[in-house]
Amino acid sequence: MRRTAVAIGIAFIITSSLSPFASAAVKVGGACPRLNVTKVAAGSSYTCIRNGKRLVWSSGVNVPSPTPSLIAVSGPKDGDPPLPLENCGYGTYYYKSINGVTERSFYADTGYTNSDSRPDVLFDPIRVKAYHAIRDHFPAHQTETKVNFHIAHDFPPDELSLLKMQIGSTLKFWSDYFPNGSQIQASFLTEKSDSMIDDRYFTNTVDAKWILSTYVDPKNEGIRICGWRNGVAGAHVMGFGENAGQVGYWIVFPSSHDGKYWDPTNLTHEFTHGVQDIFWTKNGVMGVRDTLVAYNFTEGGGYLFGIAMSLPNIGWYQDDLYRKIVSNYLGGSALVRHIPSSTSEIIQMLKTSEKNDGDVGQTWAYTVGSQLWEWVIANYGFDAYWNIVKGLNVNQSFDEIVIKVVGKSKDNLYADAAPYILKNFQAALLSQK
Repeated sequence: MRRTAVAIGIAFIITSSLSPFASAAVKVGGACPRLNVTKVAAGSSYTCIRNGKRLVWSSGVNVPSPTPSLIAVSGPKDGDPPLPLENCGYGTYYYKSINGVTERSFYADTGYTNSDSRPDVLFDPIRVKAYHAIRDHFPAHQTETKVNFHIAHDFPPDELSLLKMQIGSTLKFWSDYFPNGSQIQASFLTEKSDSMIDDRYFTNTVDAKWILSTYVDPKNEGIRICGWRNGVAGAHVMGFGENAGQVGYWIVFPSSHDGKYWDPTNLTHEFTHGVQDIFWTKNGVMGVRDTLVAYNFTEGGGYLFGIAMSLPNIGWYQDDLYRKIVSNYLGGSALVRHIPSSTSEIIQMLKTSEKNDGDVGQTWAYTVGSQLWEWVIANYGFDAYWNIVKGLNVNQSFDEIVIKVVGKSKDNLYADAAPYILKNFQAALLSQK
């Protein structure tokens, strides 16, 4: 479904007191049919007046052009998909934080609100249960975690303050998952900060430098303006250097950004990966993570927790799940651009999403993966996902850990969750037909 940002209808209302003789020609001083009759012709109004014993048309009086009446048609409402972005693919929602309260709009500069009109009863009970299970998580104990900041001088200050605030709330959420005395290395760069990439603060300096070189390449201007206008971030446990074993969070953000809006889901997503990696580094998984762990578990979980933690109501949460499905569908390869029609297709998508193949598997890991583990959390609780994370090690397969935690095989989970995932994929994609 495609819509313009705001539809404006223009109604022209023209009033006149035309007589039954309106078809007669008008000539100044010429005979007219009846006293005080008026006629509009060629932009002027003429009146039948008495001149001596005769009735004649008066000199014409200019009639102003009618003023258009603007009839405002209501814009998008809660539950509508994001508006198309000019030259930027599918679309997005815009977010601000006002005094610590997240607000959202369909437009960059207007229409922000901090609430959504849709009650929980309008959503699938599985979605409601999973969303609140994540939002209601409270740490069993509080762990103080020190954050060491490394900030480029030209990093946008408004964005910096928002991200610092969000780091604080995110660390509180994961407080009981960080060991006592933990430290975080948080690096805030712009596309001009190549010299700040340091092995002490980054998990993968090669990847970070690739992001920077992509930003400054004139051929990739569209990526910065559209896909990466809210920055590119990462968070993983560092494996070498003086800060090895610590979570390193970094974001590369355009120095030209105007600070009017941000992406609240970015940091929370990446910190979820940092928490995963605390356990996987300890258990020797990190070196073989993509071989041992289903990619839909890694990225589907990261995306799921990222949006549930950062979006303050279930309506916006579902909107972002659907936005991700449609965005990946429209921007994917021919295989991705297919609306599944059966649970067997969903199961195949889940199996494909187990591998980080740089193609369809990687794409579906976020979408079918997030809804698979949403379904698991709704049915087995918040801890089910994290007990799988904690139990993963090089001596047992992913399937074996899943059976230990939830009591059924991964394939059985796929089959049980497939109807729920199918319904959501169709709801998101059928509107594109």
